[in-house]
Amino acid sequence: MLRKTSSLMIICVLFSLMFIVFSSPVVVAQEVEVYKIGFVNHLTGDLALYGESKRNGIELGVEKINAAGGINGIPVKVIYEDDRGEAAGAVTAAKKLINSDNVPAIIGSGASSSTLAMLPLAKEANTLIISPASTHPSLREYTETYFGMMPTDEVQGRYLANFAVDQGIDNVALMVINNDYGLGNLDTFSEYFEGNIVESEVFNSGRTDYRSELLKIRSKNPEAIFLIAYAKEGGIILKQAREMGIEVPIYGDATLSTEAVIDTAGEGSRNFYALVPGDPESVEYKEFSASFQEEYGTEPTIWSDFAYDAFMLIAEGIRQEGYSADEIRSYLKNVEGYRGVSGIKTFDEAGIVTAAYSFYAVEDGKFVYWDWDAE
Repeated sequence: MLRKTSSLMIICVLFSLMFIVFSSPVVVAQEVEVYKIGFVNHLTGDLALYGESKRNGIELGVEKINAAGGINGIPVKVIYEDDRGEAAGAVTAAKKLINSDNVPAIIGSGASSSTLAMLPLAKEANTLIISPASTHPSLREYTETYFGMMPTDEVQGRYLANFAVDQGIDNVALMVINNDYGLGNLDTFSEYFEGNIVESEVFNSGRTDYRSELLKIRSKNPEAIFLIAYAKEGGIILKQAREMGIEVPIYGDATLSTEAVIDTAGEGSRNFYALVPGDPESVEYKEFSASFQEEYGTEPTIWSDFAYDAFMLIAEGIRQEGYSADEIRSYLKNVEGYRGVSGIKTFDEAGIVTAAYSFYAVEDGKFVYWDWDAE
């Protein structure tokens, strides 16, 4: 009797399980309708020209991918957020993108201070940040969270110092913006330059008169001036330097390789040279430039090519690996020799690209490639 009862109970349990399985709705994983990628940058304020430039470059990539059917048949969308050029604004934007939009990766920001402010939040949420332009050396500490499309400041500062030596310049003056970016380049240049730094001037942004610093520099008669600044201040400094009779060559950092500097400086941009990372002479860049001009009616603006490549690398990570931070990270860690429009990209062990630089000179009111090695 006990055996019959046990058998009956087992049969009842089996029928119950079958009823549950066949009467319950089948749960099917929903396919993602759109791949979302975040963007945090300066879209308003004094630095808006940099953020708008990056957004324009990214939009070219979005249009190209979606016109070809998306990523594995799924469209991609970039959600643009404004950090207003402030670290606090960047954190607010990143929280929104992570918590509300659930993006696996964020392209941002231009300023290292904004990117660094977002990184602890991104690390905790396991969200990737890939920046087209941030360059502070401490970004190397976020090896699992951060990828940088440009070398860090110590690389640029060393390049500028070595360039000065190669050009036979013995006495230089330095004029740098008073933030982590400017001071980092100042320290590295000072470490590697083998000649004499006759004057170092550190200035605050937002001013319209830099004649006091330029007077000190003029009194020391340097052979050249190395300028680390943003576009607005850089253009003013060039203009005022020439008005004061300072005619020595002025060499600028990568942030000054924009037509906005020439527009502000006018005739003051004569004998001015700006550092350009990447390879604007490559076939890839020229094709990008043609598309950019067709879309926006102007040549590519500063860092639009780097932002385009940042977006395309994230998109390729999704295509090859999947739509999660871990999968995109897996792809990016193995990027080597990627031929982007901003140059060949290989990430080092810290997730920062190794790259070469070029110099561009101002001729007839335009930046043109300067083959200084040939001189």
